[in-house]
Amino acid sequence: MPEKIYTSQMSHDDLAPKQGGVAVTPNNTTPLPEPSKALWVGGTGNLTVTMLNGEDVTFTAVPAGEWLDIAVTHVKATGTNATNIVALW
Repeated sequence: MPEKIYTSQMSHDDLAPKQGGVAVTPNNTTPLPEPSKALWVGGTGNLTVTMLNGEDVTFTAVPAGEWLDIAVTHVKATGTNATNIVALW
């Protein structure tokens, strides 16, 4: 399978309704099917992600039921203990 290449700009309007989504199983190496436009965190905890620009960022103490309007390529297993995560695009 060819390696995915991401650009620094999203290809659709950031204000448009989300058109797809997937439940996320955190993984250190497997990317999301496509970069997210937002993440839903259903269960409280920390969330470590790789942002679209390649930087790893940890969000600490994310409350249950929180929307994060962030473009990420990975939700990392290491550093993530939040649960019920959904990626939307």
